Amino acid sequence: MEIRSLPINVGPNKDIEEIGLITHGSTAYDVFFDSNGNVARRPGLSQLCNLGVANGVDGLYWWDRQEKVIAITGGRIFEITASDGTNAEISGDTFETGTPVYWADFGTSLYGANGGKIVKIPSSGNAVYVADGDAPTTVSHVGIIDDILLALSDGTQQVHYATTSDPDDWPGSWISAIAKPDLLKALGVGRDIVELFGTEIIEGWRNDGSTPLVKDSQYTVNRGISAPHSLVFLEDVWYWLDETRKVVRLNGNVPEPLSLTMNKYIQGFSTVSDAIGGKTYFEGRPQYVLTFPTEDKTLAYDIYNGIWSELGYYSGGSYSRFLGQSFCLATKWNLNLVGDRTTGKVYKLDSSTYQDGGNTLRSMVRTPHVHWGYPGVWKRSYRLDFYLKKSSVVAIGDAAELIVKWRDNGETTWKGNKTISLGSVGKTDFHGSLFPMGRYRTRQYEFAMSDNSPLVLSRVDERFDIQP
Repeated sequence: MEIRSLPINVGPNKDIEEIGLITHGSTAYDVFFDSNGNVARRPGLSQLCNLGVANGVDGLYWWDRQEKVIAITGGRIFEITASDGTNAEISGDTFETGTPVYWADFGTSLYGANGGKIVKIPSSGNAVYVADGDAPTTVSHVGIIDDILLALSDGTQQVHYATTSDPDDWPGSWISAIAKPDLLKALGVGRDIVELFGTEIIEGWRNDGSTPLVKDSQYTVNRGISAPHSLVFLEDVWYWLDETRKVVRLNGNVPEPLSLTMNKYIQGFSTVSDAIGGKTYFEGRPQYVLTFPTEDKTLAYDIYNGIWSELGYYSGGSYSRFLGQSFCLATKWNLNLVGDRTTGKVYKLDSSTYQDGGNTLRSMVRTPHVHWGYPGVWKRSYRLDFYLKKSSVVAIGDAAELIVKWRDNGETTWKGNKTISLGSVGKTDFHGSLFPMGRYRTRQYEFAMSDNSPLVLSRVDERFDIQP
């Protein structure tokens, strides 16, 4: 009899038909893979506050110098002033609705835009539009470099900029891509460089102290962007969806493809131009989150181990896209905040919560089609042994359970659907077994966790014999 550990922590590969998967799994929903290779449930969404608006949260920003969160929902502006969710509406001019908001922090005033006029949010008092007649009025992105406010005029080749240290004064000046005239889609400021993302190229611009912005002669990249809201600056690196629908990050000035195992999946989407990028952290692990609203899918890339997963909202036996669409890290409160995609609710990511806004959080992984090196030979499976650990000390009165399914020899129909009891909460290690398991040539397993237990799946061992 042989004993082998099932490959549960290899991550999904959607670039190959599921029946052909040997080295990767096919699906990983609402999990992440920790530094020890354990399959951990992602944190749930616990409500911080309800802003009472029947629209999704288009923007969240931790205003560090004012020690509060600014939230935009239905075009209206709210400030969350305490870690318990205490909030109030800020009166005055408003944002657009249904488009991600971009920010530029000037300390005593915060500037933002999402397709309309630039909105100035003071540290106290009403919000107002930037009134200068030379300021652009259809601004998709804003940014800041060396105390200069930048604004990308939507649908043009122009990034306008205000007077240094006076974001309310606009001299009518602008820059555009010059290496190759290109329709600019996104604007980013990182590494002390203004980066212009077009349909075909990326250009870098710097402040020379007088002009003030000049083209960096060493920074032109022949790579475009297909989804202007996919651009995210995470851990000092840009991530985005390029013009060929590949997820890339900028390694120096060189685009590095990240989505080899997801390319076919993304290529099959009918629309990607509306993709929305975000960044968050699962127990300290940075995640690049990419939501495709038209496709109703959300992907997440763990930048530490390079493994993709999917984030979902489980209801009616199936997954739709993740409930959140905007993110911020409230550093003073040590809270990872998430804005709801359909309502004005703001959540906090919580490792002791096993629901998403009151709905079941169901974490699931599928293995490759295992054959243990004997693809055409029958195996008899005698037993599966499951080893799980508690990921945090939480007093919950339910017993821990694991749901197990499998399918054999390329079949599409699942069988089993067994619920394995792992003992009562209070332990730190859990063990369960399932037997007998029948015969197969190749077999794919699915493991799901949906109970109120802070567990990680650390190992699954199979005991089997090769049949004559």
